[in-house]
Amino acid sequence: VTVVDVNLSGKTDHIRLVPKEEVKDLIPTNADATGVLLEPIADTIPESINAPIKKGDVIGQARVMYAGQELQVIDLVAGEDVSRNFFMFIGYLIKTILGSTAIKLILGVTLLLAIFYVTVNTLYNMGVKKKKIFVVKNYRNINKPK
Repeated sequence: VTVVDVNLSGKTDHIRLVPKEEVKDLIPTNADATGVLLEPIADTIPESINAPIKKGDVIGQARVMYAGQELQVIDLVAGEDVSRNFFMFIGYLIKTILGSTAIKLILGVTLLLAIFYVTVNTLYNMGVKKKKIFVVKNYRNINKPK
């Protein structure tokens, strides 16, 4: 009936959508098969779908039309199996996670806190003078008068 783009598959770019089951309805006996039309319902069919997809998965719907009148609405299913490429899937996950607003906010706050910490630590160390340590031998005899 139609095709849909497939994402995350290294082998397949498109998948065929076929009727889920055989359609039976009453039409005039003198009608030929060219008068029957399967029209995909645009709102139910995605522009693309992520793999993996199993043959028989319901993906959308279509209208069975005859002489401009709708006879039935049927489910459209995947015509074949499509496997998922592992590396494409990992890339998709990373892109999805890093594209999240919450993750961007967390990374931004973490970066600001790190910059603040380094700045405060640097300023503090510049202002503090290092104390020298003196080693005194015979410290017990320091206060004794000579």
